[in-house]
Amino acid sequence: MYNQQQNEQEETTESNETTSLLHHVAKEVKEESKSNQQTHQIMRNFILFSILFSIHHGTVTACLHLASARLGDIGAWQTGTLYLTYTGSALFGATYVVMTLGARNAATLGMTIYCTYIGCFYLATMATTPPSLVIPICIVGAAIGGIGGGFVWTAQGAYFTRASEEYAASSLDKKSISDANSMLGGIFACIYLLGEVTLNLFSTVSVEVFNLTWSQVYGVYFSLAVMSVLGMITFVQNFKYDEIDKKHQEQ
Repeated sequence: MYNQQQNEQEETTESNETTSLLHHVAKEVKEESKSNQQTHQIMRNFILFSILFSIHHGTVTACLHLASARLGDIGAWQTGTLYLTYTGSALFGATYVVMTLGARNAATLGMTIYCTYIGCFYLATMATTPPSLVIPICIVGAAIGGIGGGFVWTAQGAYFTRASEEYAASSLDKKSISDANSMLGGIFACIYLLGEVTLNLFSTVSVEVFNLTWSQVYGVYFSLAVMSVLGMITFVQNFKYDEIDKKHQEQ
């Protein structure tokens, strides 16, 4: 009888240990699965941000490269105005905007303002635009757009930093932030350069092959810039660190 009771106790103990081990393994698997999902979500979010950013800035650089060629001296003055307000915005206002709105929202705001620069090319080359308004349109559009440009690149740097931190923290192999920086930096550079080259080639192909007018080309650029802003608002998520920082600032 005693041996039977002892055997039953041992079996119960073994059963409890097995159950505990199974619970522990299941918990680890669940945590790994959750971490893996978070890592993939962060990566998808960053890639989407990079694509939309590259499309938007590709339209900007395409217009910038065409400024002097299509607008002559007006384009040169326009470019100078853009860089002047861009520098002032980056030095004196961009950091505050990023800290207040968060990286994603600051980038979206900057991209929205930057659309003014692209839009001024479309207006300036329309057949219905009076010649007397071409210079004011180009200069004012560049002045406003440059402000957005200062926000965009400051916010992009902050967003990239957030992405690297979260990706490193959520990765199963516990990547260092420097490793995450290297990997995400390579992805961003590849997407950015692809977008810039493609959109710079678009003007040549569309005019030479498809016989589009320059006003139509700039209209396409403006439409792409606006759609990239809408995509940023709709699909790209803020990182949780941005939300935490904003709550601390409000308190």
